[in-house]
Amino acid sequence: MHEMSIAAGILSAAELASEGRRIKSVSIVLGELAGIDDESLRLCWELISEDTCCSGASLDIRYIYADLKCLECGKVFPLRSNRSLLCPECGGEGRLTDRTDMQYIEAVELYDDHQA
Repeated sequence: MHEMSIAAGILSAAELASEGRRIKSVSIVLGELAGIDDESLRLCWELISEDTCCSGASLDIRYIYADLKCLECGKVFPLRSNRSLLCPECGGEGRLTDRTDMQYIEAVELYDDHQA
């Protein structure tokens, strides 16, 4: 389960960004084809963040869906819409764009000094 190592990486980066303050939430972005099971990632997050500055912090996930770019006409179209590699405009072959397997931290929300 590689979700545990991903959760550990998120925790490490969030702790570094927080400079010791308590964290309320961590927002991440996952590409549709990143190969990460969000349910497993959330479970790993709960386990690994226990007794840290992220304890109780929510893990908010935003998805970026896979796009294809037609090699003939250049049109970008979503893989999700028709699950075909053929361009809906000209019928040419589509190739995956580079957004499909990305994963990154988008934001870390901290408690202010009067909360927690």
